[in-house]
Amino acid sequence: MKSKDGSEIVSRFDEGSFPAEGRALRPQYVQPLEPYESSFQSGFDRNTIIEYFYAILYRKWIVAGIFAVSILVAGFYAYTATPSYRSSATIEMEKVFPSSSNMNDLFSYFGQFELFYQTQIEFLKSRRLAEAFLKLMAQTDPPKKSTSEGDAQQDKAGAVSDQRQEERRQAAAADEILSRVTVTSVKGTQLIQVDMAAEDPVLAKRMLEKYLEAFVDESRRKRMEINAKVREWLKKELAETERQLKESESNLLEFSKTHGVVFQDRNPMTFLQRAGEAAYQSKDSRQTIESLKFDKDKVLPPQMSNEYLQSLKSQLASLRSEYTGLKSIYSPDYFKMGLLRNKIESLEQAIGEIEQSTLDSALESAKKKEAMSAETYEKSKQEAMGLSALMV
Repeated sequence: MKSKDGSEIVSRFDEGSFPAEGRALRPQYVQPLEPYESSFQSGFDRNTIIEYFYAILYRKWIVAGIFAVSILVAGFYAYTATPSYRSSATIEMEKVFPSSSNMNDLFSYFGQFELFYQTQIEFLKSRRLAEAFLKLMAQTDPPKKSTSEGDAQQDKAGAVSDQRQEERRQAAAADEILSRVTVTSVKGTQLIQVDMAAEDPVLAKRMLEKYLEAFVDESRRKRMEINAKVREWLKKELAETERQLKESESNLLEFSKTHGVVFQDRNPMTFLQRAGEAAYQSKDSRQTIESLKFDKDKVLPPQMSNEYLQSLKSQLASLRSEYTGLKSIYSPDYFKMGLLRNKIESLEQAIGEIEQSTLDSALESAKKKEAMSAETYEKSKQEAMGLSALMV
C-alpha cells in the first residue's frame, strides 16, 4: 500500500488481543524507518501500550473484582487486627567510682564503665529481670486462678509433672514479656531507651513503669548484697586485727611480769599515770560513740568516716538538689521524679546502714579497748605498788 505522499505503508493484524468469538481485525500501521533511526528504535512498537489498555478494558469486570476483593481483605484485616501501642522511657546509667590515688587509677576505670554499660543493657533484656517483673506484677495485681490452675496448685506439692508445667508456664510468660521489650543504647551518651509494647496505651505505660521498677529493685538488691559481703569481710578483718592486738598486749604484760617493767622515767608512777589516762580516754570514747548511736541525726566524727561514705553523701546531696530543681517543672507523679525518689531513698538507706554498722563496730572496738585499758591499768598499778615497795 502507498500513502498519499507516496511512501509505503506496511499493515498487519493483531489477532491475539481479543477472544475468538468477538475478534475484530484491527489494522496497525508502522511507518517506515528513517535513515537516521537506530536498530533499537526500529524494534520498538508504539502501539503495545494501547493493546494492553484494550485488553484490560475488555476484562474490566475481572480487574474490578480483584481490586474490590483486595480492598475488602485489607479492610477486614485492619478491622480485626489488634493494635499495638508502645511506651518509651530513657534511663541514665551511673557508676560510682572508688577513690583513686593517682591519674593512672582514674583512667583505668573509663574502660570498666563501657563494660558496666553493656552489662546493664544485657540485664535489661535478661530472663531474670522478666521473672522479677512478673513477681512484682503478681504482687500488685494477683491473677484470678481458674479451675485448672486451682487443681494444678493442689497437686503441685506432690506431682513433679505439675511443677514442670508451672516452670514451663513461667518460662513462656517471661519469653512473652521479653518479646514486648526493646532496649536501645543511645550512642555517645550514658542513656538507654527502653520500650514496652502492649494492646492498650495505659497498660503499656504501667507495664513499663513496673519493669523499670523491677530493674531498680534488682540493681539495689545486688548492690546491697555486695555491701553486705564487704561488711562481713571488714568485720572479719577487724576482729582478726583486734585479736592480734589483744594478744600482743597480753604478751607485753606477761613479759613485763616475768622480766620486770623498764621505766624511762625515774619515777615509776609515770607509767601508771599514762595507763590511767589511756583508760580514761577509752571510757570517754566509748561514751561518745554510745551517744552518737542513739542520736537521730548521726554526724560521724572525721576519724570514723571514710571516702566511700563521703562519696555517697555527696551523691545524695546532688540528687536532692536535682529533685528540688525538677520539682518546679514536673509533677511528683512523673516517672523521672519517681526514679529520683527511689535513688534518694536507696542512698539514704545505704548511708544509714553504713553509719549504723560503723558505729556498731566502733562501739564494740571501744568497749574492748576500754576493757583492755582497765586491765592494763590494774596490772600496772599492782606492779607500780610492788616496785615502789622495793624502792623503799
